[in-house]
Amino acid sequence: MDTIWILLMTPIFLCSLILCINKLSHKLKSKHRNQLPQGTLGWPFIGETIEFVSCAYTDRPESFMNKRRAMYGKVFKSHIFGSATIVSTDADVNKFILQSDAKVFVPSYPKSLMELMGESSILLINGTL
Repeated sequence: MDTIWILLMTPIFLCSLILCINKLSHKLKSKHRNQLPQGTLGWPFIGETIEFVSCAYTDRPESFMNKRRAMYGKVFKSHIFGSATIVSTDADVNKFILQSDAKVFVPSYPKSLMELMGESSILLINGTL
């Protein structure tokens, strides 16, 4: 009788344990997802770089930003030039970030662009420099 009880209760216990772990991990993931703006990271590794660059060679280079601004709002996430990126198209947000003297936000560029611009580029200088 004891072995039958164990055989019946073991699968029930394991299923309930798996469901609890799944529910807990979903809650933890959803908390972290809420901290980032909406958007998509595109394809693995290349992200949305191809579409971003191809829009630059059209008669409407701003179409990449306009499309995402319409879908996700003025601040959105993307994956451009090999890095996950937060893009802001809002003038007030940009002004706040650029005037913060790198105390709240540190503007940065993907590693591939930093290597192209060089470490003494004016775009890479933060703080009192």
